Amino acid sequence: MNDYKIITDSTSDLPLEIIRALDIKVITMQYIMEDKIYYDDQLNPKEFYDSLRNGILPSTTQINIEEFKRCFSYYLDDNRDLIYIGLSSSFSGMYNNAVIAGKELSLKYPDRKIKIIDSLSASLGQGMLVYHAAKKKLNGSSLEEVERWVSNYKTRVCHWFMVDDLYHLKRGGRISSAHAVLGSMLNFKPLLFIDNQGKLSISQKIRGRQKTIEIIISKLKLMSTDIENKTLFISHGDCPDDAKCIANRIYKEFKVQDIIINNIGPIIGSHTGAGTLAAFFLGNSR
Repeated sequence: MNDYKIITDSTSDLPLEIIRALDIKVITMQYIMEDKIYYDDQLNPKEFYDSLRNGILPSTTQINIEEFKRCFSYYLDDNRDLIYIGLSSSFSGMYNNAVIAGKELSLKYPDRKIKIIDSLSASLGQGMLVYHAAKKKLNGSSLEEVERWVSNYKTRVCHWFMVDDLYHLKRGGRISSAHAVLGSMLNFKPLLFIDNQGKLSISQKIRGRQKTIEIIISKLKLMSTDIENKTLFISHGDCPDDAKCIANRIYKEFKVQDIIINNIGPIIGSHTGAGTLAAFFLGNSR
């Protein structure tokens, strides 16, 4: 069985210690803030989110075809196969760029296997798939077995989250200007999820942050499967106390195996804003 590499990108929001421990390749991405280009790990989370709180609006970039080809070629030249698990194609053209790069490289490396997967997920939902893929690789699963597991389970990764500032969703075209103004005036916190097509959807609008957290807990209770034996993921936009609070509730009520918490990185965070709180878990469906 040929060796293979698991690759993802910065939108997976995985903690550095997991990336290193599981030998995952993460393609670093860039964003632009006040006409300056930053790599996604250049500012610490507090600096980045304070910039957003002060009204600075970053713009994000995609990984282009040539960047994918450079990354993929490094492992193909080393006689290794690869599997790339990327951000939902509903949010970005990066998946299509990776597909094009893979097709071009398959002509140059006809004996190598290049697998490109649309995760239909984002942030630590995407990261959860990468995490399990890497764990399976370490436990001896073949490239085909990992690809099959990710393809079968990607629409079972549940994303439930809230944002604190509706204007970031408005800027990204996810809600209308009228909804953003009215929601902010009435302190509405939309409860959002990602559907089976990998698209962002609003489940309901709830008045108050604490009430929204309670409903996220109720979704976990209703939709999760075999939760006591699972690892859950929580990401946040520089609100670590809220993340720890919801993690403690989950530990107390469900006795889960483990919870991995990490900041939402600048690429996703540019579109969700400070104060975002998200929970990710495996369910029977989304």
